[in-house]
Amino acid sequence: MNKTDSIDRLMELFLGLWGALPPHFICRAARLGGLLWYAIDRRHREVAKANIRLALVYDSDKKVEELARANFVHLTTVFFETLGISRISPENCKDFITVNGLEFLLESLGKGKGLYLLTAHFGNWEWLAYVTPFYLRNRLNVVARPLNSVTLNRMLTKLREQSGNRVIDKKRASKAIFGSLRANEMIGVLLDQVSSRGEGVYAPFFGVYVLTNRALA
Repeated sequence: MNKTDSIDRLMELFLGLWGALPPHFICRAARLGGLLWYAIDRRHREVAKANIRLALVYDSDKKVEELARANFVHLTTVFFETLGISRISPENCKDFITVNGLEFLLESLGKGKGLYLLTAHFGNWEWLAYVTPFYLRNRLNVVARPLNSVTLNRMLTKLREQSGNRVIDKKRASKAIFGSLRANEMIGVLLDQVSSRGEGVYAPFFGVYVLTNRALA
């Protein structure tokens, strides 16, 4: 067994143990982890507070801090829940999520030309993608930027694909995207992150202009 296989095996063991933990434990751990992250990560804490002040009108710094702190807890919750995502199956998925508007996707896919899905890092976006194959036969392809860590990227990609989806590297996306559309599949793109000047265009958002990716347009 080589080093990569050993790491993958350890990751599988850890994810299996984590997925067996009760949901209330994960929620409590996420809250503690999020509060600790908020306390020690000054740079991202100040960025979050500045963005909240820019986007929302609050009459006190206390409200700004409460929302920023809650955001850190939420992101930690998404991360912890994603580690145990394999516990969700076609048989029990209704215990975790509710689905609305599925008929609109079916109507669009009925045209046989594939489908683009514009979404964002809202709620638990990993659950959103993971359960899609439980409701639709047409494969969901998610365009994503690989993580900087090769090991973590391999682990996350495996988690994302084990329900039937496919992750497409955004650096080599064109051929895979057009092939997927010809097969009447779905292309999911999350466009709420800042883009580089070379890739993006400025668009109005909460009264200011920010860089967003032009790919989907």
